[in-house]
Amino acid sequence: MLTQGDDAGCSRSANAAIADAADRGLLRNVSVMAVGPALDDAAAMLASRPELCAGLHGTIHAEWDRVKWQPAASRSRISSLLGDDGEFYASPAEMKSGGFDPLDVLTELQAQLERLRAAGIQPDYFDTHMRFEWTDARLGPLLRAWCASEGLRYYRDAAQDWPEPQAEDEAADQTPAERALLALPRLRPGGAYVLLGHPDLGGEELRRFGSAGYPAEAVARDRRLEHELFLDARLAAALRERDIRVLRYSDLPLGGS
Repeated sequence: MLTQGDDAGCSRSANAAIADAADRGLLRNVSVMAVGPALDDAAAMLASRPELCAGLHGTIHAEWDRVKWQPAASRSRISSLLGDDGEFYASPAEMKSGGFDPLDVLTELQAQLERLRAAGIQPDYFDTHMRFEWTDARLGPLLRAWCASEGLRYYRDAAQDWPEPQAEDEAADQTPAERALLALPRLRPGGAYVLLGHPDLGGEELRRFGSAGYPAEAVARDRRLEHELFLDARLAAALRERDIRVLRYSDLPLGGS
């Protein structure tokens, strides 16, 4: 299995939580937002932890009402990815509805990759923020070819999503760790799975993250619980009992698992 912490670079509190989840827990892979305001802090955190595997978390949507990720490419070069306000669309569905050029996606991702490398981060893999590739059938092949040209592992080829528990085992108040434990019997021998979360310690930075449908209080609660996911002693013990190896993307061959 691959353990993955998303949204490094979005805030210092996220970077600190990711560092803690790696130092004390199961986290081995870190997906970095090149367009995040705390990118330099994330780069310093990763530089002091060479055992972690970094990836580019391709970000072309700005989901929060008060925080807007700023494009790495010139806006004039990626105009189809922007709404009437000149910002990234809030969701993949909005971008699809507005119509966009898949080549603009590659332009922005190339700029993000160059920014990440300029910050001293050499990513081993690529994944997508908000999983936008469903919006156009051409994107999957384009992203796969782009990753191959840049020496990146494409996350879709590396592992499957961690399964959900059986319906009869689900409950509304389950934590991410509890859900991960309940899903363990659904893992297939020999398969590769990714368990991801968005660790954050909370605080003033995180209070700015939220939207009309997902208030800041809920975001903070969920991200604290996703931090605890990687620290859960029950999960760590269950993985050992089942002889499930926790890997980095860099442990996998280029081109898939």
